[in-house]
Amino acid sequence: MTMIRFFNGDVKIMPDQRVIYYYTDAQTTHTAYPDGLEVLQFPNNQIEKHYPDGAQETVIPDHTVKCLCSDGFEETFFPDGTVAKVEKNGDKTVVFSNGQKEIHTAQFKRRGVPRWNCKDHVLQWQTGNQVLLWMDLNQR
Repeated sequence: MTMIRFFNGDVKIMPDQRVIYYYTDAQTTHTAYPDGLEVLQFPNNQIEKHYPDGAQETVIPDHTVKCLCSDGFEETFFPDGTVAKVEKNGDKTVVFSNGQKEIHTAQFKRRGVPRWNCKDHVLQWQTGNQVLLWMDLNQR
């Protein structure tokens, strides 16, 4: 095992094929693995994983997990079971733990409740006002 201590207090350890660097001022540990994975651990217990393909995963201390794919797709898992997804084009879908689903696009915002009633917020491009539309998807 090789250990290097720097004048600023930082420490670099190479116990095997990993490289572990501890930033003293930031109290942050950066571990680089031979397969290209990099893991950062912050003093507030946040952990970030950076994968070789550009994908990232962040675990926040409240156990929220945020995943950013290399293609730009983003997904966040909240402790209460809520899941938020953001497409590359900016469209956002949130599925709440109670079954409600909310969709945000450039054209509208829609929130559906478990009985499949939807409330649409449609942006009128000419005036910038929102129009509320109620749809009952239970009707055939």
